[in-house]
Amino acid sequence: TKAREELEVWSSGAASANEQVAAALSERDSAVAKSVEQAAEIDSLTQQLKLAEEKHGQAQESSQTLVTSLESRLEELEGQIEAEKGKTDKAAEAASALRSQLEEVTEELEG
Repeated sequence: TKAREELEVWSSGAASANEQVAAALSERDSAVAKSVEQAAEIDSLTQQLKLAEEKHGQAQESSQTLVTSLESRLEELEGQIEAEKGKTDKAAEAASALRSQLEEVTEELEG
């Protein structure tokens, strides 16, 4: 009977230890599962960040290309304006010369 009591105590202790081990293993499995989920989330966020950085870089390049294009067009238009202004100035000079000639002819005819 004493051996039986000792066996029951030992058996009870072993059962308790098994329960504790099972609980610890369950906690470990939960922690591992949570870590795997977090790692997947980190990977997803990292990919999203890389994609956002690529899009940002492309937008910057596109903006710079647009600015360069607009600057070139502005310079071209300014050149055209200067050329037109030169033509206008020449036309004004020619008109003034013709006016002077007309006045001279008119004076000669009147005189």
